[in-house]
Amino acid sequence: MVNKAVWFLLLLVLGIPQGAPAQESSCLVLKGGNLVVSPGKVLVGATLVARDGIIVEIGKKVHIPWDAKVLDCRGLWIYPGFVHIAARTGLRGPGNPNLKPAKVLDPDPSLWKPFLKAGFTTVGVMGRGRGMTGEVAVLRPAGKTREEMVRIECAAAAFGAGGDGATARSVAKILEAGKKELERRKKEAQAKAKAKAAAEAAKKKAASKPASRPSKPEKKKAQEKPAPRKPSPKPKTGPAPKPAKTAKAPSKASRKPAPRKVPSMILLAADVMEGKIPAFVEVSGPTGFLYFQKALGALRPPLLLFADRPSRGEPPLSILASKVKALGASVVVPTGLASLPFDQALDNPALDFARAGVEFILQPGEGRDLAGFRLRLVRLAKYGLNPDDVLAAITTRTARWLGLAGRIGTLEKGKNADLLIFSGKFLDLKARLLRVVLEGETVYEFKK
Repeated sequence: MVNKAVWFLLLLVLGIPQGAPAQESSCLVLKGGNLVVSPGKVLVGATLVARDGIIVEIGKKVHIPWDAKVLDCRGLWIYPGFVHIAARTGLRGPGNPNLKPAKVLDPDPSLWKPFLKAGFTTVGVMGRGRGMTGEVAVLRPAGKTREEMVRIECAAAAFGAGGDGATARSVAKILEAGKKELERRKKEAQAKAKAKAAAEAAKKKAASKPASRPSKPEKKKAQEKPAPRKPSPKPKTGPAPKPAKTAKAPSKASRKPAPRKVPSMILLAADVMEGKIPAFVEVSGPTGFLYFQKALGALRPPLLLFADRPSRGEPPLSILASKVKALGASVVVPTGLASLPFDQALDNPALDFARAGVEFILQPGEGRDLAGFRLRLVRLAKYGLNPDDVLAAITTRTARWLGLAGRIGTLEKGKNADLLIFSGKFLDLKARLLRVVLEGETVYEFKK
């Protein structure tokens, strides 16, 4: 009875209406789970604390805030959210040189739910086609508007390398224009730096020069009072003056030049040539690679090749692994085993690239393909691929290529609380994905 009276008095003093709903805490705690901090690094029986969508503490001896929502994760496995390197979901029509996915993608939640159910908390989006196919945007697959979903508007430039010379020539032409734009940028930057240095030198010279003192006669003149002004004479009456002649319009030579209008595809190509953003190039197989090899050499690293499934009768791109390595490129391969055309034997392209020393990333597909995504990963590991490499190919490496290595891909203090809670190891098909947390909020939960 006393406790109820004390509580009632507190409500009156604080002005809180009785029965008011408590505000949901922004603090989330995953307690006692097996935290996969990064590929190959696991903290057993550890706790993770996230507030406002950011990981603030991680370890075995962690202070749990009083307002936290605590999830008991004993016996469960916690992974960083998976990162999808590039999808076409939400885009209509083929890609084009001026495509900006961040401006046109469809935010319909039904399109993005399969990504969340598969564990993807970050998705790259790019157009499909030949030649230059626009920008690569990075988004979170949850939100009501494009603005809520987009994380990076332009993370890379996308190209499609068809198995023909015309496509290669059109891309080479764009890259040549981008190279000229880059040279213009460099000259402009040098001119600005030169002008700045000259201004600073003049400023220093003026500051170091001693101020001259005025002579005695000059001092007396300064002290003398100014003479009184004489009244101006009255204007003479007469005929009105003739209006002044209007100035002539400036000649074409004296007009200021109009601002330069450079097509966005050339600006994008210049950014690639300058190394500001990487180039994502889609090749259909060895034929497309060989046709596009000259343009690929002009692009230079950072370069990412998408080794899509080749056409029937053509071997996978992995037979050219040495040439890919010579370019200094990384490669994206489908999450599946390839079938060789002559003997129909199964081949593991990801393993072939790994053995050749080429960094690879896994392309999990989209839509219905995401349902069997983990099964295909298990098969890759079964046929020789290191499980840590499998995890890195959908987390740390992908995050780095999309320009988000400092925010996602691992479970570290200061990074986004994009978390996956499994009932076991993610490469164990008996394990279920129980919960998906995106920036500290649960966006998917498995229901029996």
